Amino acid sequence: MTLTSPLRGFKAGPNFLLQLVPDLRDLCASSRPHEAELIEAVEMLTGSLGISSHAWRQACNVMGRYEAAVAVCVISAKSRKGKVRSAGGLLRAMIERHLDGTLALDRTLYGLASDLSTDRTYH
Repeated sequence: MTLTSPLRGFKAGPNFLLQLVPDLRDLCASSRPHEAELIEAVEMLTGSLGISSHAWRQACNVMGRYEAAVAVCVISAKSRKGKVRSAGGLLRAMIERHLDGTLALDRTLYGLASDLSTDRTYH
């Protein structure tokens, strides 16, 4: 069985993820990181979120490195809003949902993107 991307067509590029998780900016060497640089920054972020290196590696192996990075960005954004009890537990649940074909990060990303647009205040 071939698993489809949990992004299901959502274009979660590095710039979008930097907006979603501003803390990543300090972990990236450039202001316009490429996917590989962003993945490295997300890997550094996992420890502060309480995600074990084993869970991170498992997510990368199961979902793909970029999709795993997006999943961690989702967890970080939700965690900032106080909506995550256990970041590591949530990542493991996402891995399981991906394996059974029910992980749909696109829906969560659309919601977070909507929150980004409504959170902005214009002066």
